[in-house]
Amino acid sequence: MLHISRLTLPFAAHKNFFWTLEFARHLNQLGHLDQMTIVGDGGGKDMAEQFAEQNDLLSRVRFAGAVEPTDLSAMLGRAQVLLVPSMMEAGSTTTVDAVMAGCLPIGAAAAALPELFEALGLSQFLIETSERTRGRIRSIEPSLEHALEIVTTVAQEPAAVDAAMTNAQRVARKRFGLHATTTELLEKLWQKNLIR
Repeated sequence: MLHISRLTLPFAAHKNFFWTLEFARHLNQLGHLDQMTIVGDGGGKDMAEQFAEQNDLLSRVRFAGAVEPTDLSAMLGRAQVLLVPSMMEAGSTTTVDAVMAGCLPIGAAAAALPELFEALGLSQFLIETSERTRGRIRSIEPSLEHALEIVTTVAQEPAAVDAAMTNAQRVARKRFGLHATTTELLEKLWQKNLIR
């Protein structure tokens, strides 16, 4: 399982990397977490690592930090699932890259993800969201319970997942194959030291 995010607060809080860690904690408690890799770096990484340590996740959750674009492509190719719990994804080329690499995206039903997942034929892998209030702060969060249901279905119905992914890859190649992928763009930006 893979999660890609800037780990900066408050600017990347909408990427929900702490939700991903909470999800990992639930999966681990149920005995369903093999390995999760969190790709990204930033000021929130120490807090994320502290959460993982406090919740006995360090043997199951790996913090990869910033990775080269070619390494990211390889990681997508090896991962079975990409978690995209973001509340503000505008187009998510990472989701398309994951599909093209054979990695199933599971994402929050928020912002532009529902439209993208529908176009790819993967709407059944969208996590329901709800509004939460904590003190004076209101936010939209993916449902942990629904995410667990989706992951359980993925594990129990591999043939259905394979069929959905075959179709999604066909659609992704048709709709997005003529353009440079995120990996190619990121590699160029990386080489010019515009991102790290």
